[in-house]
Amino acid sequence: MAIRIPQKQRSRNCDPRNSDFNEKKPRREGQEVFFTVQELALRWQLTPRHIRRLIAGKSLAVLHIGRAVRIRESAVVDFENKCPS
Repeated sequence: MAIRIPQKQRSRNCDPRNSDFNEKKPRREGQEVFFTVQELALRWQLTPRHIRRLIAGKSLAVLHIGRAVRIRESAVVDFENKCPS
């Protein structure tokens, strides 16, 4: 059985309709940028499950922090450069 989260509790950070989604956030020199599976799925217009398959197949390097999965921006750029347009 799926657990439903009420609309008001859902995160708006990954919603492309949110005006803050496409804005670049300021970052400090040398600070790394990480994506969540959901953020990367929205960026590439894929399902989160497909992103997880890429991770499981070792096609995409990730960082595991406990149960959380984060993808470095450099790994995303490398993967995008390897893929044909």
